[in-house]
Amino acid sequence: MRVSSERNQEKTAPLQKLAAVQRKIVAGLLAAVFCGVASLHAGAQAFSVTNILSDGSVPATTVDPNFINPWGVSASPVWWISAAGTGYNYVVQPSGTIAFKVIVPLGAVPTANGLPSGSVTAAGSTGLLLPNGTAPSFLFSTLDGTISGWNSKLGTNNAHAQIVVNNSATSASYTGLALLNTANGSFLLAPNFATAAVEVYDSTYKAAKLAGTFTDPNLPANYAPFSIHILGTQIFIAYTQRTATAPFRSQDGVGVGVLDVFDTAGNFVTRAVTGGNLNSPWGVAFAPANFGIYSNDLLVGNFGDGKINVYDPKTYAYVGQVMDSTGKSLVYASLWDLLTGGTKVTGSASVSGGDLSTVYFTAGLDKEAHGLLGAISSTSTGGASTFGFTTADSALIVKAGSSVNTSISVAPVNGFSGSVTLTCTGLPVGATCTFAPSQLSVSPTAAAISTVTIQTTSTMGALRPFNKGRPGSGIALASLVPFVSLLCWRKKRPGASLLRALLFVCAGSIAFLAGCGDTTIPTPAGSSSVAIVATSGATSQQTMVALTVQ
Repeated sequence: MRVSSERNQEKTAPLQKLAAVQRKIVAGLLAAVFCGVASLHAGAQAFSVTNILSDGSVPATTVDPNFINPWGVSASPVWWISAAGTGYNYVVQPSGTIAFKVIVPLGAVPTANGLPSGSVTAAGSTGLLLPNGTAPSFLFSTLDGTISGWNSKLGTNNAHAQIVVNNSATSASYTGLALLNTANGSFLLAPNFATAAVEVYDSTYKAAKLAGTFTDPNLPANYAPFSIHILGTQIFIAYTQRTATAPFRSQDGVGVGVLDVFDTAGNFVTRAVTGGNLNSPWGVAFAPANFGIYSNDLLVGNFGDGKINVYDPKTYAYVGQVMDSTGKSLVYASLWDLLTGGTKVTGSASVSGGDLSTVYFTAGLDKEAHGLLGAISSTSTGGASTFGFTTADSALIVKAGSSVNTSISVAPVNGFSGSVTLTCTGLPVGATCTFAPSQLSVSPTAAAISTVTIQTTSTMGALRPFNKGRPGSGIALASLVPFVSLLCWRKKRPGASLLRALLFVCAGSIAFLAGCGDTTIPTPAGSSSVAIVATSGATSQQTMVALTVQ
């Protein structure tokens, strides 16, 4: 049998070598195919920014020193952008060329420049005639409490818009504007930051009421509507906290913000987002269909920290943040509006200018002292393959003995794919963290989501039954043997009763620890900085979460 086996081995050896060579060839072909696929994905997985128009503080295609603190943008074949810092509404082509500027008047002194914030096109509206007897082409709201309109009869460059609503005497402050066209007529929706309410005006600019009042029944105290956007049949209202007394200012901060959804009758539909990564949100838009891993998702821009959060458009679950080619969140200080290129113009068959796969934004930059109109697109940057990493909450609060959780997003950049392992460090005493799952399989086409749960312990240990699986239990019980033997010692000696009593107490204590005691150290009250770490090979990213234990 041995001779036969050796002969068989001699016969099969060449075949085995051939099979090995074939496997290597197939593996090489598969690797080549995989690399080719990865390179295709890489071309659409990094976001880049183009500066279109600025005040000169940052390089841009077009520079105008009066383009200061741009807020709302109107969707039309060209863009109408309210610049609160100088009182102009800029008419800008997608290329950045400025067609002309309109002066938005001050409520108290109509000949002076006001503080424009919102901007809407009047296409498809009924009524809304201006004092000059003709319908407006565009309407603007101001932070000094007015709504005004413009049409071509007023002229172009440096023409004055005409005021149609003036509540400056009551210190109104309109931080946004939307035009609602319904079967019952056209209505202007103006969030008044001073009164913390959304005001409604009919087609004659008179105060009006809809079936609903745009009221969130559970809105936190000192919150006020900050912006309003109509996207299809949904009306999104972003709220932020304001100062307790006038003049009212936004109280920016981590977790400060609420995003609600209303129907076109003003009825509350749902709370989309509460706190989390919101930080005085203002811009709201749906991403275009060709926007990389965030195609068609809901984008919410933070005025407070300049980041753009991404949510599922149906469930509003956290998906991630728009990132640059290094996996870091894009940040533009004093971020205001978001607008998708090719957006349908309300009440019209036309669409706005701009690239259909690009999201445009406005920002006041350094404490609203400057201005930028930029474009974000998903393009090939040629950068290294990596991933971005964010949590849905930057701060968590938990009561000792309870748990708290948050979502984690790992987003591929430049075609990254692979396994990412999650860990955490910096936990307070007595706290643990678990991930579901603890390892993510990331593809080049979508962000991967996990949930981290931080469990704390209370000051009172819980009693639990004897657990045979606890190794300490066996050790403790084994230590009872000498005590039992001593207790069984019957010889009478002075003080033997006292000794047996002490031994009995010790034995009982050990039995308690072995069977029922919970020796977990309680988590103390206080604040900690917990690092959530994501690792894949030599690549490691981390984000900090502020944990407060009460």
